[in-house]
Amino acid sequence: MPRSTVESYQARLSMVPPVEKSFPAGAGSDGGLVAAKYWAEDQIRAFLTQHPLPHDLWHAGTIFAVAREEGRYEQLMTQLTVHTEEGEYVFEWDEVP
Repeated sequence: MPRSTVESYQARLSMVPPVEKSFPAGAGSDGGLVAAKYWAEDQIRAFLTQHPLPHDLWHAGTIFAVAREEGRYEQLMTQLTVHTEEGEYVFEWDEVP
């Protein structure tokens, strides 16, 4: 999906209950994607202060690019994985080609 057609980014977090939030794409930048990543990490950090890490390698959430051309299309952009290293949480974003 070309970035020029992206209208928003949809963050979906793997919590109970699941949490989602949409971010406008903006004009000519990935500001919406960056905002979605910051928001997702903040939400997961808050979740982890009240709950233990579900798995040491936890697929905590995803971000999709959303476009509307003859309907609604979503394309997976990145996935957030959380694990521990030396007792600290590590947040890794894996970009999807």
